[in-house]
Amino acid sequence: LRSMGPQPWIYEETKTVADNQFRFLSQRDPMDYVSSLATALHTYTTEKVLSGPYKLLEYNPECITQCLDGMVPTNCLIIVSSKDFNGKTNQTEKWYGVEYNQTQVDPELLQKWSSATTADWENQLTLPPRNDMIATNFDILDKDTKTNFPKDRPVLLSSPSSGCRLWYKPDTEFDMPKVNVLCTLNITGSYASPKSL
Repeated sequence: LRSMGPQPWIYEETKTVADNQFRFLSQRDPMDYVSSLATALHTYTTEKVLSGPYKLLEYNPECITQCLDGMVPTNCLIIVSSKDFNGKTNQTEKWYGVEYNQTQVDPELLQKWSSATTADWENQLTLPPRNDMIATNFDILDKDTKTNFPKDRPVLLSSPSSGCRLWYKPDTEFDMPKVNVLCTLNITGSYASPKSL
């Protein structure tokens, strides 16, 4: 991104996704919603307090470039939390008594990070391609269209032997173009230690 500069198409894609999210927001707990609106009043004008936390309001390539200029190794803060450091700390936080260490990054490592180029990560660290799967048409197909799908219960579309189950049930009450995706991934050893994350 630094070599190519800000890309308007990335903003447009992100804006479309944000607009869709705001358009089809689910109902929230009233107390939580009011609290979030009160917080948003400190950031957004009255006209934007409902949509501001969700929508992108303007494309500002200069601001993007300014943020990129600050994302350099000499300006980073790295936090590592692990039980491996028990008994190896030399400072204590005054409010909660949390023990910690604070050290500088090794200058040689910092120099290595600072001199890294995109050529070092050829074809491994790139901007994603354009996403042509972002929805822009939310028209609901005619409810009277004859289909083989029952309207009162979900239908299993995929075979359980495929390792996953895909169910389909149209929304016949609110006519909302929404989908619920529930995924469970079981990866052996993923939480064995901080290094495995």
